[in-house]
Amino acid sequence: MYGAARQKAGALAALCLLGAMFFLCLVPAVVRADTVFVDDANPPFMFGKHGQALGIYPDLVREIYRRANLPVTVTAVPWKRALDDAANDLGTIAGVYQNAPRRETFAFTHLIYVEELMVYQHVGQPIDIQSLDDLRGKTVGIIRGWNYGKDFIKRQQQGFFSVSEAASDRQNMQMLAMGRVDMVIAIREAGNDTLRQLDLSETITASQQPLFSNPTYIAINRKSPSTAFIPILNRAIMDMRKDGSWKQIVANALAHMALQTD
Repeated sequence: MYGAARQKAGALAALCLLGAMFFLCLVPAVVRADTVFVDDANPPFMFGKHGQALGIYPDLVREIYRRANLPVTVTAVPWKRALDDAANDLGTIAGVYQNAPRRETFAFTHLIYVEELMVYQHVGQPIDIQSLDDLRGKTVGIIRGWNYGKDFIKRQQQGFFSVSEAASDRQNMQMLAMGRVDMVIAIREAGNDTLRQLDLSETITASQQPLFSNPTYIAINRKSPSTAFIPILNRAIMDMRKDGSWKQIVANALAHMALQTD
């Protein structure tokens, strides 16, 4: 009787040991630093400089992961590559919009920002922009690889307006200043900052209201085990909004950007 009990206890101990060994084997894969891709040419939100990812989103991501007690490496790359690499489960992506195809590939955190896309024009001949209808017949500067929504794409494909793609807001604003495009669509903060850098604030102006307002998120490939961390990341995001640190990080990033370019 006692021998059978000892055998059962020994078997149970062996199973526990195997379970512990299996868990330990998994730990490195779970706690290794997550790579989060951001755009390398979208200041002040996200950009690369001297091999570092800088801007509002990298700063927010680092603090979110720090609060979640998760190691992270934020890497700035061209936006199309960031999307492709994240879709191929080579990392996570931040500062991304949601749409139906992306929801099939990615799981999303709570929103981390709301970007307002403005229409920029020459000061001397602005058109009152209320909707996509006001872009009729114009050549519009946009960012290569960005998603401006299905209505925008539909109107473009119908020839309602034409587009000129560039790698950055800086290139688009320079094209607008030279008269090579009629309008430029850019996020308010990024567009205004670019105009200030190029000394074009007296020449080019933004529309009175945004053409679009797009929430942005951290997106994790649904195939990745890192999706298990989304509730923890969401808790960190909510805590940052409650204690005011979210607003402070955004303000600091914008101030740092201004100091770098003055």
